[in-house]
Amino acid sequence: MDRNALKKILILAAYVSPSESLNLDREQHELERGLQRTPQGDRFEILTEQAFHPDDWRRALLDNEPHIVHFLGRGLEIDGLAFEEKGARIRLVNAASLGHLFESFRSRIECVLLDGCYSKIQAEAIARHIPYTIGIDRGIDDRVAVNFAVNFYDEIGSGRSIEKAYDFACQAIADRGISRESIPLFKRQERPFSNSGDRRAVSDASQAGKVQNIPASGSLMSLAHSSTLAAIVFTDVVDSTEHMVANERQTLELLDRDLSFIREVAQCFDGRVLKSMGDGLLLYFDSAVKAVACAQKIQIAFNKVANKLPRDRVLQHRIGIHVGEVFFSGNDVLGTGVNVAARLQGKARPGGICLSQIVYQVVCRHLDLKIECIGSQYLKGIPDAIILYQINP
Repeated sequence: MDRNALKKILILAAYVSPSESLNLDREQHELERGLQRTPQGDRFEILTEQAFHPDDWRRALLDNEPHIVHFLGRGLEIDGLAFEEKGARIRLVNAASLGHLFESFRSRIECVLLDGCYSKIQAEAIARHIPYTIGIDRGIDDRVAVNFAVNFYDEIGSGRSIEKAYDFACQAIADRGISRESIPLFKRQERPFSNSGDRRAVSDASQAGKVQNIPASGSLMSLAHSSTLAAIVFTDVVDSTEHMVANERQTLELLDRDLSFIREVAQCFDGRVLKSMGDGLLLYFDSAVKAVACAQKIQIAFNKVANKLPRDRVLQHRIGIHVGEVFFSGNDVLGTGVNVAARLQGKARPGGICLSQIVYQVVCRHLDLKIECIGSQYLKGIPDAIILYQINP
């Protein structure tokens, strides 16, 4: 095959402690060997460079013109890409400078992996210019990081998309009993919508917890034909049709009781009601942490009350939570973020909460919850599979 037709993966060994150098050599070898075994492995070329300074990275990118850049860095007690100054001082790379570096190569580079040298601020700077950025935290066990990377490249070498390769690799380490803190973070480049000016696309920058300031309820109409990035919560009553058929008057009374309670709790967490669907509510929050904490409080309260009331006075609710962009058009609310949240609530157990991976990646570091990964699943109307997580009643 013509070398110019090959897709290039550039492994850059960033600054590491001397004790980690041998481990990095082994990791590079495992990645190369794994990719060579894949059906389309011969379509890829793996290149490696020792690059301890930003100037080295720039030269390596210019010389090799890679499609995927994989930074390897281990052994430093700091988060992020670092380099050694004169006098043996270690400094983190300025995020703005890193962004400018990758802006120069945005027409070719498809994905950047920060393996053992992940920094949220640096990753966000890269994600402004590169379609996909994946961050593997330095605190993750080396074997887990290698296993994730090997599975990721196995899927790439089998012709899968970067998103599907990421999902598969996450599932592979989850199947080994890896803790939730070990799931690598994923950022998708913010893209303008071709028919909507410069609106922000659904973005994994939402993993930072705080998503966007919520407009006051009185200003929702002023947002007509605009968009906002938010944590979306979708609630729904289990078997609402059966309840209505059995006793319509009582069901309407119970719905009013429960939905009024949900509204009150949401207000305590700075949430706002976007829409009422009769037997459920669509809410939004300025952070995924607030959204999940609110949902958890709601379900705990409902479960406690259920133990004290007659069965015919109890409604069970499912809740789905996703982070995404919502669009306001007149009195309506639209967008993939809404669609995903609606599908997620259908995956929740009665009395439970279902989270998308984006939400999980935020809250797992901030809330003490028992969360179960229920695997990668396809949702109706959503083209790609999504890894889902469950908070059980």
